[in-house]
Amino acid sequence: MEVHDPLVPIFLLFLTLVSYASGTPVTVDYGAHQLVSRGIVSPSNAELLHNTIAFGVVAWLAFFLRVVNRAFVLKKFHTEDYLMIGTMFFYTALLTLINVSARFNTNLYPPEQEASILANPADVQNRIIGSKIVIALEQSMIASTWGVKLCIWTFLMRLFRQLPQFERTMWGLFWYIWLGFVVIEITYYSVFCRPFSQYWAMPVKDQQCATYQHYSILQMCFNISSDFGLILMPLPMVRQANLPYRRKAVLVAIFCMAGFTILAAILNKVFNFLSPMTTTYQLWYIREASVAVIVGNLICTWQLFQKMFRLRSFNNKNEGIRDEPEMPRMMKPANPIRRAWDYLTTDVRETHKSANGGEKSDGHGSSDGADGSATGGGKGDKGKGRATTTSYIMTLNRDGDDARPALAFRDENQIE
Repeated sequence: MEVHDPLVPIFLLFLTLVSYASGTPVTVDYGAHQLVSRGIVSPSNAELLHNTIAFGVVAWLAFFLRVVNRAFVLKKFHTEDYLMIGTMFFYTALLTLINVSARFNTNLYPPEQEASILANPADVQNRIIGSKIVIALEQSMIASTWGVKLCIWTFLMRLFRQLPQFERTMWGLFWYIWLGFVVIEITYYSVFCRPFSQYWAMPVKDQQCATYQHYSILQMCFNISSDFGLILMPLPMVRQANLPYRRKAVLVAIFCMAGFTILAAILNKVFNFLSPMTTTYQLWYIREASVAVIVGNLICTWQLFQKMFRLRSFNNKNEGIRDEPEMPRMMKPANPIRRAWDYLTTDVRETHKSANGGEKSDGHGSSDGADGSATGGGKGDKGKGRATTTSYIMTLNRDGDDARPALAFRDENQIE
């Protein structure tokens, strides 16, 4: 099956216009350029290798920049840096196993070919080896993607440590990420395919051991939902941050790349469901894992670019190089119910009474009890030689100003 790619005619039209402008026009047959539908034909070994090189080089370059930034600029490594080192090991294993698996078949094949396949011992052995490679490939993919999630979570947790109101949500996201990983691994090893040896059995008794469809659905749900959580968590901080437009453009680019990882996660499952007999999903494994690694490393390289190009801090407030950027202060929304309750339960007359030091007892008494005790001017105190001390009363009113709004503001924003 052949389909027209809409981008090819546009590109060829551009080449035609350039050729006419140069004075050497050429004739282009637009109908001759067609692409093979990716949902029908498995990618060739060369295509997998080209994608591996293109995405792998960029991912390793981003990791190299991260290491240089930590080792030579900041001269300090954090927990997420060590996690990323382990993640790069599984990421490299993933790219290697994808290219190795392209040379083998698996125990997934059309039913009408079963008789001819089982009659060929060499083909059977080839498919057993290929099926075992797929197991290691899937585990490398899980370790790579979840390793990047933990790296990004640890990085965000260090930033949100300055914003206590986000801490509970961040820990909830952390346990959700771990829950997804544990559930996926338990179901992969002991639920979806039993016994485990059926993953490479020839012939296979349960098609789930060959198609991985139930596993793919579960993995997609936890993978995409946790990615959304990691993307949405920084949005309130970014929205309130007063950043220059160029800094915001950098953040938009990073968020777009993070969004691409979600798109790639969806597409690799779509191709897996629409064309289960092909290995098209492996192309999207390469793209999803690579872009996730790129994003996870680029967010930890700003100080390197700051030093190389003499840039200011990311928030553009100072010229010094800091390990952790200064976070904008997040204002807690006012609680209208609490403010209304405080207003209704506060007796205005009692407030004024405490502010004036009590009601006047008679025409000869002082209007301020505190002043009377300080001067010893009360009639009952005369001649007794009793020592007096000055006392101060803390009230909600001072010099005619109401202090309750200021106190409420301190409580709402947790000002000590």
